Formats: sequence, structure tokens, C-alpha cells
Amino acid sequence: MFEDQYPGACISCGFLGLINPLHGGSGVLHEFPANNRANGYLAAKTTLWCHRRMANIQSEVDQAEQEIRSRGSFQPQVDQDNERYAAVRRVLCAPRPECVEQGKWYAYIEFFDPKWHYEDWRMMELERRQREWEARLARQAQEAEARRHSLGIWIAMAAGVLALAEVVAAILGAGPGSILGDILSLK
Repeated sequence: MFEDQYPGACISCGFLGLINPLHGGSGVLHEFPANNRANGYLAAKTTLWCHRRMANIQSEVDQAEQEIRSRGSFQPQVDQDNERYAAVRRVLCAPRPECVEQGKWYAYIEFFDPKWHYEDWRMMELERRQREWEARLARQAQEAEARRHSLGIWIAMAAGVLALAEVVAAILGAGPGSILGDILSLK
């Protein structure tokens, strides 16, 4: 959903979720909805969480919020929510190349929670590995066939050499008066 504008960032990753003790108890990871991702809205007492544990997003948000407040660009009473929203947006929109490189980033699909994204990613990963395995087996079968074909050629060549040797022996003859017979009778 956000991957075109923010490739490899938390805002476009399906593993981003939130823990909200008001919805389903503490420790349950929920979807962080698209509209909240877009505007940075994070309700009180909710915690942003990376399902793959690649980053401590909540502490990064808290740190970004402190930096914004320390600059004094916002008025504390009027813009306190805006500080939080800006901090959330800053952290979520930052690129995370390490997640992409390690295969721990997966495109966000709206209305699905991080667990569903993980299960979908896992299925895709298993299918990819299955295709790689099948390709490796096919390549090994081709190599084995090539070795078998090569061995057949060597056997055919050896048989041809033996047949040629028999023909030569027959032509030269092995009896008395033949070259081969003369060589054999020199004993």
C-alpha cells in the first residue's frame, strides 16, 4: 500500500503492528491501520511493535518525540499530539535496508494483522524454497543424464576399438605365413 512511496520502510511493512491493552488484552499484536500509518496517529497506551523484532520502534518514536520537543518548534499545549504524530511518521517513513536485505520486510496489505502477514510471507518463502529445490533436482538429473550419456559413449568407443582389433587380427591372420603368425612363431 505504501511501498511505492516508502519502499523498505516500516510504514509499508506488514510486520508493523500495535499492542493495545484496550483491544484484546496486553501482548496481542493488532494491525496498525492504513489511515493511522498515513497520519501518524497513535492512541494513548498503545505500543508500536515489529513482529520480526528488527527494530524497537516504540523507543525510536519516543526518542524522535524528545528530539522534536527539544527543538522547541512545537507549542507544548497546542501541538503535543502533533509532536507525537510527527515522531511516529518520522520513524515509520525511515528506510530500513537491513530488513529488506535480511528478508524481514513484507509489503503491507490493509486489514490484515502482522501474524497474517508473517504466515503469508512464510508460505511464500516455503514455495520459493520448494521451487529452488525442484530446480536443483532437475539440474542434478540433467547432469546425471549427461554423465550416463558420456559413459555410454566411452563404452561404445571401447567396443569399437575391440571390434577394430578383431578385424585387423582377422585380416592379418594368425596362422603360419601371416605377419602375426610369424611374430607368434618366433618363440
